[in-house]
Amino acid sequence: MKCFRHHEKDAVGMCKACNRGLCESCAVQLAEGLSCAGDCETEVKRYSELVNQSASRLESSRWGAICFVSMCITGAAIFIIAGLIESRPILLVLGIALAFGGLALLPRAFRGSSSFK
Repeated sequence: MKCFRHHEKDAVGMCKACNRGLCESCAVQLAEGLSCAGDCETEVKRYSELVNQSASRLESSRWGAICFVSMCITGAAIFIIAGLIESRPILLVLGIALAFGGLALLPRAFRGSSSFK
């Protein structure tokens, strides 16, 4: 691959914002990756911030799902026990429905790592 500005020079990498090939004189190494000197530096930093925010929100959402599943299972147990003690089938049905609802969310709650780096 050749540099998009200097067609005779080999590229050392690609800009993380515009995906163009960059030679050593056109590339700027940022903590977030390579960018075009002066052109895309702000964009690359902005992309990195967005990725970090998304990862943080995903982790927060994951813990919310874990809490919701826990509450569903606990509520289901209470309804099922009450239905058995009181001999009321409607409570059993509600408990079973709540348990299935909580179990359906288990894959979302216990999904793998949210690391995007």
